[in-house]
Amino acid sequence: MTSMKGGSSDVEVKELKIGEELRCEGSEESPVIIELKKGEAECFGTELAIGRKYAMTQPSMAIYTWHGCTLEICGGKSNAYVSSETNMKTVMNLHAALENLRQIAKKEENGNGPRVLIAGMAGSGRSTLCHILANYSVRMYDTPILVDLDTHNNTFHMPGCVAAAPILRSADPVVGFTHEYPIMYHYGHTSTKKNEKRYEQCMELLATSIEEKFKIDATARCSGIIINTPTCSVDTLIKAATIFNCDTVLVIDTEKLLNELSNGLKKMDKSDVKVILVQKSSGVVPPDEEQRKSLLAQNIKHYFYGFGKEMKLNPHSITLKASRLTVYKIGGREIPLDCLPIGAKQIDFALQLVQMDPSSPELPHKVLSVVDCAQDATHEEVKNACVRGFIVLEEYDSARVCFRISSPDSSFPFSVALLQDTPFIEVV
Repeated sequence: MTSMKGGSSDVEVKELKIGEELRCEGSEESPVIIELKKGEAECFGTELAIGRKYAMTQPSMAIYTWHGCTLEICGGKSNAYVSSETNMKTVMNLHAALENLRQIAKKEENGNGPRVLIAGMAGSGRSTLCHILANYSVRMYDTPILVDLDTHNNTFHMPGCVAAAPILRSADPVVGFTHEYPIMYHYGHTSTKKNEKRYEQCMELLATSIEEKFKIDATARCSGIIINTPTCSVDTLIKAATIFNCDTVLVIDTEKLLNELSNGLKKMDKSDVKVILVQKSSGVVPPDEEQRKSLLAQNIKHYFYGFGKEMKLNPHSITLKASRLTVYKIGGREIPLDCLPIGAKQIDFALQLVQMDPSSPELPHKVLSVVDCAQDATHEEVKNACVRGFIVLEEYDSARVCFRISSPDSSFPFSVALLQDTPFIEVV
């Protein structure tokens, strides 16, 4: 390794041998600038182009080479290092096995590709493994459906939703899969424990949409599904594997979770599901609580302002008559049975749709999911509608009976929105 001056930062030249990876840390304020000078290299399964500079802002990233390469890096934190202790051979073997199943599906009439769910403890590298497997599949000219059930740090867009999209091209090394157009369903929270019934309903809605896609797209059906999961209970993981009809579950580096999932799936008469233990990458650094909060805020900011220091997007501030936007939240307060009138039946409050008063103190500075339905839609239609986009309700002016809203598009149609519990105060 050599170093030389490059503007205000030191430029380091890293020579990577076959099977080695460069590990480094970046941030929005101090991105790592990486340029491939010679050879071949990839970032989480996406090939890097020679001579192009990538401004990486991820708090933890790895550049791997199968054939050796020369990289120039500058910026970021000064702890970049090269390691030969990786799990990439394991990942490649998994990809080869999944690709074999895809080829078999293509030869069969109405064949189905692999349906893979990836589970693990917090910070185990679940989303990284999903990204690599999806990118490798695309490089083989497949179009797998990438499903993200993580409502805290979602691959595609905002928190508080479950989402899925057919992957038609490799992820951008800097911004990931945010260029895709996913189908999303509103959950409203960043933890699956907040409303488990609604979370299960969201998974069912998403699975139904995917099955409809498979009926008309044989290429996607044969390419299969790759599912990223959140940090959640074993019961939730078993429900996810059942709802999406998974044939393979990959468990990252946790034998206890492996055994619990194996036993749970057998009890659900899913003994044919393969549950496989996968080696964890030694480069995975679990984020602490402060980093998790920071990532959550960054994901929301990226949606409205774009990526990097420049943040080239600029949300519109819109004043809207309160009568033009109906805001609901899913999940009401449960009334104890002994407080109900005699003969009254208990309502399922977890799935109840509650219309919000415009002056409610819960609304200011909250993210809203704008759903694809009209104001006169039934409650069931509202709950089952997919998400069209997101806005932030900044404030309510009681004198003028108006909302002030931040939106990425001034012409974006607002009529019905669902409340998330995620706050966002603009600080640019």
